[in-house]
Amino acid sequence: MSAIDRRIDAWIAGGFVDEVRGLLERGYSPDLPSMSGLGYRQLALFLRGELELPEAVAQLKQASHLYAKRQMTWFGRDQRIQWLDAATATPEQVLDLLGTAFD
Repeated sequence: MSAIDRRIDAWIAGGFVDEVRGLLERGYSPDLPSMSGLGYRQLALFLRGELELPEAVAQLKQASHLYAKRQMTWFGRDQRIQWLDAATATPEQVLDLLGTAFD
């Protein structure tokens, strides 16, 4: 299971469905731009009875993976970005990179 999938499972377990339910109950339309973010659209469909929860979660996961792929493609084209592996980068490497960012 990917980190994205685990994060979404944690959102669901942490009350994301209740958050969306509360917004809908307060009159926020699923058609609002603010309700079109990842998860809100899918969970609104579930809460309106148009999707079962597992299908809504599966669609959310798929949309999130596609979004992450688009982000990586976009960032990958920017030559100014230098990537560090958070698991292995030393504090010195981070400081060196920060030091060169402002030259």
